[in-house]
Amino acid sequence: MIYKRFIKKLILAFDIMEERINEIGFKCLESRDAVRAFSATNNKKGLLKVIEAAGKKIDKKYLVEEAFDSYFDAENKFKFLKSFRKWYSDKGFEYVTPHIISFSNLCKHANMAHRIAGNYDIGIGIAKGGLFLTYLFDFFGLETRVIEAHAHKEDEPKTFKWVDRIDNLKIKDKKVILFEDDIVSGRTAIYVAEKLREYEPEQLDLALIHDPNDIMGDQFQRDADSKFKKEFPKARNPWDLKDQPESSARANEIYAEIPDLSDEKILKNYLKGYNHLHYSDKFDYSNLDWIKKIDEFIKNL
Repeated sequence: MIYKRFIKKLILAFDIMEERINEIGFKCLESRDAVRAFSATNNKKGLLKVIEAAGKKIDKKYLVEEAFDSYFDAENKFKFLKSFRKWYSDKGFEYVTPHIISFSNLCKHANMAHRIAGNYDIGIGIAKGGLFLTYLFDFFGLETRVIEAHAHKEDEPKTFKWVDRIDNLKIKDKKVILFEDDIVSGRTAIYVAEKLREYEPEQLDLALIHDPNDIMGDQFQRDADSKFKKEFPKARNPWDLKDQPESSARANEIYAEIPDLSDEKILKNYLKGYNHLHYSDKFDYSNLDWIKKIDEFIKNL
């Protein structure tokens, strides 16, 4: 009898604590404290409120992503991932784990796919890096196809092959978007653009998982660091040469060679053949209808 009373009091105490935690969450919707509060109480309505409130503000994108990550728990994420794996294997590919990295950022990738899928007639994914975006755009209603293409190294043969059958009329005079995970040199993307331009599309755009400014910027930074080390093996960085005017000037020249990597410059200098460049981090969260669609889809799996 005493044990039962204790359990009842304990349950009541937890209920009161949960209520207080939720109250805290609703009082600070545009903060990480709200995400922590609603995550602790598994309050999905509260998490949606955070997403809706933060989605209206450009400087709160991180909060949308954190709340989304809590809204879809590990079990639901696995269900969605399982659906992607099936789609992936149906294309004839063996599933590999790197796509889990992409899946961990499902929020931003799904947001981009939902925002622009309706702007195109067909999407084409480069296997294997572009397949997660291909799946998401397909999920949001865009007709898609898959290709295999390689042109990473100048001294190796270039390859281009359709995985899915394609009618020329699907591309001719159409708005086409190509999917890839990232670009470093841009060779494969340029080669694919050349091949697709043979089909005479009206527009050819590129969508990436990763911000090319970061990926290419890191590569150019590493190249500059390597060049600096080769010319000044005893110096740790340009600052070490501040008392040597000529050497310091040369070091500044090396790092000044790192190019401007605005989207416009990337398209002009490294992605010839494309009209527009998209990547997930470019988009705000002003339209969140896609969350309901993913939620309903997972519930029906």
